[in-house]
Amino acid sequence: MALETQPDYDSMSRRAVSKEWNKHVDFELRMELRKLMQDVGDKLILKFKHVRDAFRPLNLQRLGKITREEMVNFFRGFGHPEEVANRIFDLLDQENKGEIEYSVFMSHFESVLGRDFRSSAEQPPIYLEDPIHCKEVNETADMLKRRLLTRSRNMQEAFRTLDSDHDGRVSRAELRLFGKKVGVTPESCDQLFDALDVEGVGSINFLQFTRIFPEGKNVGTPRAVQTLPVPPAPQLL
Repeated sequence: MALETQPDYDSMSRRAVSKEWNKHVDFELRMELRKLMQDVGDKLILKFKHVRDAFRPLNLQRLGKITREEMVNFFRGFGHPEEVANRIFDLLDQENKGEIEYSVFMSHFESVLGRDFRSSAEQPPIYLEDPIHCKEVNETADMLKRRLLTRSRNMQEAFRTLDSDHDGRVSRAELRLFGKKVGVTPESCDQLFDALDVEGVGSINFLQFTRIFPEGKNVGTPRAVQTLPVPPAPQLL
């Protein structure tokens, strides 16, 4: 007996919301926004080594929110005037909260850049409120990650490379020791260690260690970081 197919209520709901949005958004405006997002997408490749670097100014100052000023600064960086940024902001800020969801804004690039685009532009692997500190810590993490991957096939082996006494945890001294071998200063290692040791117990377990691997280099590892899915935003474009 064939299994009864269950309706995809989430997809049905998204289509209904998108249809409702389209009733209130002029076709010419939607086409203009689509062209604008395409223009930004084309320039991303030329201006930034990594896609996520373009969106860090939007994403580091607030946890998942974008203000009007941040929106204006973002589009100014791609050669678009303030009035353009304001039109987009007003369109997305339907409830007049003075801020919009980062995930909602990012979703409107999917129609021109594809769904895989968003994952490459998400928040830095290690989020810290201080943007300068956050940048430094993630640069250190990226450097160590690249060094570890040249010596290991997956995260499990990389973790064992750091865990020199094989007790299942990485101490500050062990991280410093590996950092010294690959040219990372003790100060930078300490910054990264403190960011990963969120419980303040003086050591890093495997799950905490995986935060420096946002691209999913997870082959052969016993556990993976669990993240809550972000609900899809209404499709405007």
